[in-house]
Formats: sequence, C-alpha cells, structure tokens
Amino acid sequence: QTKLQEKCQNSEDTINTLAHEIRTPLQSLLGGFEVLNSMLLNKKQQTLLKDMALCGHQIMSNMNSVLEAQRLGHGKVELFLSKFRVPDLLQHSCSLVKHLAENKAIPLEWDMYPKSMTDCLIEGDFERLSQVMVNLLSNAIKFSPQREKVTMRAILSAEMDLVLTGQTAMQMGQLLIEVRDLGPGMSLEAQRRLFQRFVQADAGISAKFGGSGLGFWICRKIIVDCMQGDLRTDQHRTAPGQGTVFQVDVPVKVFPGEPEELRSPSANPIPGAVDRHDHE
Repeated sequence: QTKLQEKCQNSEDTINTLAHEIRTPLQSLLGGFEVLNSMLLNKKQQTLLKDMALCGHQIMSNMNSVLEAQRLGHGKVELFLSKFRVPDLLQHSCSLVKHLAENKAIPLEWDMYPKSMTDCLIEGDFERLSQVMVNLLSNAIKFSPQREKVTMRAILSAEMDLVLTGQTAMQMGQLLIEVRDLGPGMSLEAQRRLFQRFVQADAGISAKFGGSGLGFWICRKIIVDCMQGDLRTDQHRTAPGQGTVFQVDVPVKVFPGEPEELRSPSANPIPGAVDRHDHE
C-alpha cells in the first residue's frame, strides 16, 4: 500500500510539473495574442489571430480541467461559503459566456421562480456554482445552432419552518437550476455515459468539437461530492432532435434579504444582466 501511495504521489507531482511547464509559456503566448490584437491588422490577419487565440485558450482550458480533476479525485477541493442572491449567480454566469453566445447570435435568457424569493439570500459557494453553470452554458452554446436561444431557469424553494441562527432567521431550502438548449440532443445511452471520466457522450463529438471529456465529470463531482446535490439530464426533455436539459439540484440555507429598491448600488457589483426580458 505504501508503494502504491508513493507511485500515486509521484504521478501527481509529475502532472503538476508538466502543467506548470505548459501553462507558463502558454500564458505568455496568450498575452502576446492580446497585444497583437490591439494593433492595426487586416481582416485576414485578425481571423488568423483569433483562431490561434481560440486554440491557445482551449489548451489552457484542457490543462485546467486535468488539474481540477486531479484535485477532485484526491478530495482536495474546499468550499468557500458566502451569502448571495440567486439572480446574481445567474446573471454572473451568463455574463461570462456572453461572448460565446454573441459569436453565434444566440440569445441567452435566464429567469427565476418564484418571484417572491428573488430578494432572498442563499448560502453556498458562489464561484463553484458559477463554474458549473458556465460549463453547462458553454456546452449548450457549443451544440446549439446559430440564433437558437439557450435558457437558464432557477427555482428556489424553502421549508416553512424557520430556524434561528443567532439573531438571523434561516430556512432550509433547495435550489434547482435548469439549462436548456435546442441542439441535437442525446440518446439515453449517451446520457448514461456523459458523467464518466474522460468519456464523451458521442464518439464523433471529440473530433468535431474538441474537449477533454472531463467537464461534466468535474461538474458532477463538485455538485454531488462537495455539495451533496445532484447533476443530471432531464430524460423526459432530452432526446435526439429535441435538445438537451441539464438540471442542477443543491440543498441550500435560505435567508431573508433586502428588497432591491432598498439595496445600495454597491451591494450588487455584478454588471451586465442578461435577463430574459431583455429579449422580449
């Protein structure tokens, strides 16, 4: 057992070293692309530079996924809890993929139910939840035809019983977030394979769209293992030719919050709301 542990540690050290050796020069390359992009270039040069930058970012994304998978596999991920509003989480996640949607003229829409709980605060790891949402949204955009909308809907529910924590009233609740696209959809067999490590739902996906096959596995580890929640496809609304619906379901603590009109502008620092009403 000691030899096995030493072998695993050596493998981990090797991966960390390789990641550092790859990421450092890659970051310099990406920085160089940004400098070149600020110069006067003709259309052909701009297109070539954009393609090179996209390839560089894809390599960086794959490297980050490998490192994240390694940390999750060793149980080395900590949650950093804070209180925030659900609309802020949805808005922030959409803002991070807005450029991807704009490249394909895809409308991004989000909404929350019930409206009466919009101002409530929940306790959770904002960055980790946003990481999962961005992964799901990016995937939805990638597989969506041009100009077909991608939607994200959150439903927050809370138990009737109040629990006093110090001077604050709190309820146990559940947060359900759905991400839906109108892309090619997936068969039941593909859905069963989706959350396996280094496995993609379809053998042709990697060749056509790229990817490491780690994204969904990482998201599921975060939601299920770290947050005691669930990440799944809605099998009733996911099928070939019908699009795909992902559902994230996590237990949360719910606290009363200030109505929007009473909050100061600095209380909501996340810019660029992408509300479904913007597209109506």
